[in-house]
Amino acid sequence: MTEGRVLAVFDWDGTLAEGDCLFPFLVAVAGPAACALTWGAALGEGVAGPGDATGKDLRTRVKEAWVRRLLQGRPLAEVREVARTRLRPQRRWRTFMHATLERHHAAGHDVLIASGALDVCMDALLDDVPHTDRLCTSLETRDGILTGSFTAEGNCVRNRKAERVAAWIADHGPYATTWGYGNLPHDLPMLNLLDNRVVV
Repeated sequence: MTEGRVLAVFDWDGTLAEGDCLFPFLVAVAGPAACALTWGAALGEGVAGPGDATGKDLRTRVKEAWVRRLLQGRPLAEVREVARTRLRPQRRWRTFMHATLERHHAAGHDVLIASGALDVCMDALLDDVPHTDRLCTSLETRDGILTGSFTAEGNCVRNRKAERVAAWIADHGPYATTWGYGNLPHDLPMLNLLDNRVVV
């Protein structure tokens, strides 16, 4: 029965949690020196790379290039362990948003986390967080080794995040009421899909 069902969609970085988890995660995996040394090359590759023809904006191209340089060839199990033991302890809630998520959960609402964060980060950060499902940026693996590329689902940010949230709602709805929590400008496409929008 779908009558009265409610969905709450939350962004992670800067909404549920303080800051962005990508940089501290990459530092934990590869070290600050490697992060610093590869940033310039990733930025150059992103600027020089193809633009709209690929559907990838500059921020996505730079993110992909940086992640590839730092994670390619690493065992997935090793990277997951770093996320669990080193990134998870750094998690800093935005307390009022954490309480909002808990209230939705206690009311029996579905809770969807939609984030541009990497799946290995989200799995560690959300392991004790009540949620129905999560959408994020997934890393491609072959035989348990990271290729350094994102999967075909792409970078779960901005318009791509909105597309994936819309598809998820189509698959799991209908909902009588939907709530969205995010920050501007990046979450505006997602928030525009939802009945009640809260900018954090």
